[in-house]
Amino acid sequence: MRRAITFLAIGLLALIADARQGRAEPEPLKEQQIIAMLASAGGADDHPLCHTLTVHHHTDVTVEDSGLGHVVDRKVVKVLDTVGATTLSVLRFDYDPASQMQEIRWVRIVKKDGTAIEVDTDKARDLPQPAHIIRWGARMKLIEVPGLAPGDAVAWETYSKGFQIAYLTDKDDEAKYIPPMEGHFYDVVLFEDVVPIEERIYSLHVPRDKPVHAKVYNGEVASEVRADLDHMHYEWIKRRVAARPDEKRQPDRSDFVTKVVLATVQKWSEKSVWFFEVNEPVFAANPAIEANVKQIISGKKTDAEKVEALQRWVAHNIRYSGISMGEGEGYTIHPGIMTYEDRCGVCKDIAGMLVTMLRVAGYTAYPAMTMAGARVEDVAADQFNHCVVAWRQADGSFVMLDPTWAPYDMQNWSLAEGEQNYVVGSPEGEDLAATPKFTAEENRFVLNGKSKVTLDGSMKGAVEIRATGYPDTRLRRAFAYAPNGEGKALMHMLVSRISPFLRVTSYKATDHADLDKPFVQKFSYEDARYATASDHRLSFVIPLAHFILDVERMSPYYLLGDWTKRKNPAMFWFPQEVQVTETVAIPAGYRPESLPPPKNHDSGWVAYRFEITEKGSSLVYSGTWSVKSRLAPEEAFADLTRLSGALDEVKTTEIVLVSSEEVKP
Repeated sequence: MRRAITFLAIGLLALIADARQGRAEPEPLKEQQIIAMLASAGGADDHPLCHTLTVHHHTDVTVEDSGLGHVVDRKVVKVLDTVGATTLSVLRFDYDPASQMQEIRWVRIVKKDGTAIEVDTDKARDLPQPAHIIRWGARMKLIEVPGLAPGDAVAWETYSKGFQIAYLTDKDDEAKYIPPMEGHFYDVVLFEDVVPIEERIYSLHVPRDKPVHAKVYNGEVASEVRADLDHMHYEWIKRRVAARPDEKRQPDRSDFVTKVVLATVQKWSEKSVWFFEVNEPVFAANPAIEANVKQIISGKKTDAEKVEALQRWVAHNIRYSGISMGEGEGYTIHPGIMTYEDRCGVCKDIAGMLVTMLRVAGYTAYPAMTMAGARVEDVAADQFNHCVVAWRQADGSFVMLDPTWAPYDMQNWSLAEGEQNYVVGSPEGEDLAATPKFTAEENRFVLNGKSKVTLDGSMKGAVEIRATGYPDTRLRRAFAYAPNGEGKALMHMLVSRISPFLRVTSYKATDHADLDKPFVQKFSYEDARYATASDHRLSFVIPLAHFILDVERMSPYYLLGDWTKRKNPAMFWFPQEVQVTETVAIPAGYRPESLPPPKNHDSGWVAYRFEITEKGSSLVYSGTWSVKSRLAPEEAFADLTRLSGALDEVKTTEIVLVSSEEVKP
């Protein structure tokens, strides 16, 4: 659910005679107020399974003409049990010194009996944040809060300015905190957390000539707006909010928790032009790049072939590594010449390298902002975590390219990026757009098997695994990104799902680095005691009915647990279809005692059909199922439960073969 707020039309608008002079802050939070809040908030019995409770959280933001926001954040959190005491024993405040200032003003312990203890903020430690692939110098302030017990509370106030999104800049001192799009402010405010919240308030004060465009999504938030001679004052309040814990493989929380998205930028086209102008100077080339482009596209006949060749070169030659290369990182793309020489960068730099090379080849290309794994709402606030490339066609339309996600992918645009919002940075200004929805049939796993069961219960068989779309990419990357031999070991492990006693007798695969051909793997195996053999009878499960792709990256819908207990949506990244076919040769003179009836189901979210038939001296197993959406909301959970149950039933369905000798009179 979402509700638009048209502030100028709200009847709450009033002119306040005593105009604010400069930047005013909310009244200090007094101890008596904190004690009263704690008394009415309840305890562990009122919030089962929760370790802490946010009693009060107020964020107050005052925005300057430059767009610089001064943020006062106050929080009161109650300890519900010993786990909560441990959780709150160290407070952490993240910031990026390149573009943000963070100050811990005060921290106070309020004991269960009402006694207040001041924590010495001078003892806070300022340390580098843990980093892995991106190492841009982000820091954190840690402060110890000792001696907490259930019923106690911790209250604190911080002051910050700037954004925790760094960007390349040569500005000094106060100017470095001004946001990238100077003169504008934005925010995305979540009103639900993994713990319960008694009161969440967000206040915003902006100059009157900077009207805020805002909307509420995924729920309801009370709001009001007023004005004085110089400022517009907005406030959003939500009380008694239940906890919304994280769950495995959920989409970004902003997709499903109640939130307010706000911005002073009124149209996406303004953001588009800004993004174009701030980055346009970086796409210059040098003779080395020009020579390489000429070599890469040599022999390619069509534009599509040339563009694909350039994307594949960038994808496989520019390593994803976010090392610090300047005063700040984040918004601004590094020069193509720098990225070419360093052969590394993050998504924006990899995209910038492709834009540079495409322009050398004579094509019109621009960088584009996108959000991988979450929605971008129709308020022009920055809601992006990724950068891609837009190749302009003769008719003015764009073909989207993503070199960051292209390694070992046959597609120029990953099929895991369907229904993904983006804004192209162009001189004319573009609106918010989205990539098309991909189908399950475009993302297909195909497993073919031939096997033979003998009178002594042994089973010999062969399996071929191939795929199309993103499943093909998943299989390739199991080899490309694994240490030597581990990719093959993974495939052996999958085949061993058929039987723990199975022995792989042969294996071969096509070249995973050849992106012009499907990646195909073939196994042969044998198991001397697969079937249960007795006089005139054999019993076994069809080998590929075991569904050997039961690893989470390939089949998350099957391995996420009990769908009936899940609360949050699930993100699969791509819809998919699985086709399994196996022909099992059976001994002469044997026939199945009975065969299970076919299983069929088709809904808006899931479809499947399982069938075992007799054909001559063989049994033919056919299983086809599809998950039709990359995102599973709550209304899909019942169908996913049904699919999981059907897969479980099929893999335990025993086939009993009976000899004609047994049925003789």
